[in-house]
Amino acid sequence: MLTYIGVSRTFYERLSYPYSECVDDLNSSENELVRKILATGYGYNQNDCFILCFQKISVKKCGCLDPSSIVKLYPNYPYCLNMTQIFCNFLEYKKFFSQNVKEICKKEW
Repeated sequence: MLTYIGVSRTFYERLSYPYSECVDDLNSSENELVRKILATGYGYNQNDCFILCFQKISVKKCGCLDPSSIVKLYPNYPYCLNMTQIFCNFLEYKKFFSQNVKEICKKEW
């Protein structure tokens, strides 16, 4: 019997603040969104940050969560399931990702 196992690792190296927007110690971050992402048990990455930032907007505008989100930032809110909610979520999603999401998320958090 013969078995092959493939292993892949990815290393990210980023310059810290003030040379970029990266924070050295995420646990001491003053950003509420970063703290919430770390509390989920998932590793922090920018894409998750934008998705969770959008969740806050979806809850505020549509009263529900984007059904494609894996992590629920607001566990008390339901996913968008009826046509009105889904359409509202779609319009907000389209609007959100057609703008400068970094600036929007800075204002939201």
